[in-house]
Amino acid sequence: MSSRKELADFAGSFLFPRSLSSPIDERVQVSISTALFAYAAGDAFGVQYEFKEGYTVESHLTEIPDWPLGGVSDDTLLTLLSIQSLTSNTPAEARQQFIELLKANLPVLRGLGPTTRAAVGLPVKESEVHFIGNSNGAMMRTALLGMAFKSGDDLNRRQWVAEIARATHSHDRAVATSLIASKLFAVLLENPTADILTVAHAEAEAIGYDDYFSINFDPHLQVSLDPLHTLKTVIAIAHSSSTVEEAYLAACRQGGDTDTVSALSGALVSLRFPTLHGFYEIPWINQVMWSEISTSNSALEIIYRKRHCAVWVVGPVAWDSVKYHDGQSIERPGGTGANVAIALASTGTAVKFVSYLGDDELSHKLDRHLKSSDIEKLYTPIIPGPISHVAIPVDEKGERTIVVISDDKLDQVSLEGLPMSAGDIVAFVIWRNNFVKDLEIAQKAGAITVVGSAALTDPQVLRADYLIGSRDDFSGEYAIEQALTRFTYVVVTSGAEGATFYSAEGSIVQAAEEAKVVDTTGAGDAFLSALLHYLVINKTIDAKAMALAARWSALTVSAEGSIPPRFA
Repeated sequence: MSSRKELADFAGSFLFPRSLSSPIDERVQVSISTALFAYAAGDAFGVQYEFKEGYTVESHLTEIPDWPLGGVSDDTLLTLLSIQSLTSNTPAEARQQFIELLKANLPVLRGLGPTTRAAVGLPVKESEVHFIGNSNGAMMRTALLGMAFKSGDDLNRRQWVAEIARATHSHDRAVATSLIASKLFAVLLENPTADILTVAHAEAEAIGYDDYFSINFDPHLQVSLDPLHTLKTVIAIAHSSSTVEEAYLAACRQGGDTDTVSALSGALVSLRFPTLHGFYEIPWINQVMWSEISTSNSALEIIYRKRHCAVWVVGPVAWDSVKYHDGQSIERPGGTGANVAIALASTGTAVKFVSYLGDDELSHKLDRHLKSSDIEKLYTPIIPGPISHVAIPVDEKGERTIVVISDDKLDQVSLEGLPMSAGDIVAFVIWRNNFVKDLEIAQKAGAITVVGSAALTDPQVLRADYLIGSRDDFSGEYAIEQALTRFTYVVVTSGAEGATFYSAEGSIVQAAEEAKVVDTTGAGDAFLSALLHYLVINKTIDAKAMALAARWSALTVSAEGSIPPRFA
């Protein structure tokens, strides 16, 4: 049975992304990783037979002339470059980034197809000239991009895949087959039981690609570089195979472009049978030259982060001077905003942190601290003067008091001009009156909004999706019924007494998990991080989210430190 441990044992730390550690999204993470590895292994296996005649297919890797044992071809390497281009801000920028990456990586690319060679000015065989712009290379390297998009996010997926495909392939057939293949990966990742023939037909109809229905190929012919011939063969093999190895063998027995067909069909089978695909039992997979694709680490993170919305964390980064009751003193990074951003980013969530830094030595230390984290993007302009600095005495019960040494300058922080998207989450982890305009910016962008508890007593805040904070932060009494007229959901934490989630449908009471309390600093930050992470994946907060938050909070108070631990 496939699991995170099985994947980690197989891949090793150099391949398995350390930030993919969500305790509530393991199946999707393992499926993405396995599909990528199955693709690479199928490529390495299939390249042994590519466009050869008169051979017998056997389940092992063999040496071939001018090729390292277990080496992957351009299929895998170009796929990794295509995935890397997803980090661009727009599909058009991704197209250009792919070309730049292609040129930079030419020295290590083996087996380039005619269109890709032509795109960078390399010579093309006369017998392959007619394939330029209309070969299967675009589909080959963009199919896995489908996993970076939710199955219903067709508009975004089509825009990104089409642009990246057109970086080298201009023909409508090459682009259309890329879109159909990417749809298969998008759907099967979420729904392994989906019928791939039905999915392919539906996507072909949706994009107006009539050739998919009208053109058939002799099943006895070797698979050519024609993208439709390749796609139909891949679908037929993936539909009829029940294990990854079975797909590899069938692809190579078909002949022709065996590495592409083997890679794509094997990856699809791994998604169709997430617990029974048998990939990790294939005896020769450890012979694949995995060291050639060590960048798959970042590729997996890019796919995982792309398929979920981004979280914009707005709040302070600070320096904590901590003194425990036994006399021990610690100087360490902290700040509610930074703590939440770093903890949330450790799950693989795409986090954009909006704050500021000063021009003092502590700011330089905090800058290095933030840049060493998993936070995807920092918006931390320099504001002259010192950074926020607090003293934190911790008593024998682990309870802490915060004494401000240098106050923050959050009144000078703004979201204006930042590239938020509809569906992103914007979290003002502590509320300041000057954030009202930024809240409106987030709401106009179509973001889900989360505000700190001080917003409850700010009459300028007319509405927000979530209000989350500690009971200690509310000034005076409050009526939850009144709060729910302005905030769709309210979460109130009460330290050791637990927390309560309120909505129009009722409430959920979550007890605090038992823990040996060492330092309560960061407990609320961990609680909020867990709720945001759950919200990213499930688009809601429920009893499971509250239980997760209680667990993360307990882990945090059990250790010294302002920053919640990595959540594995």
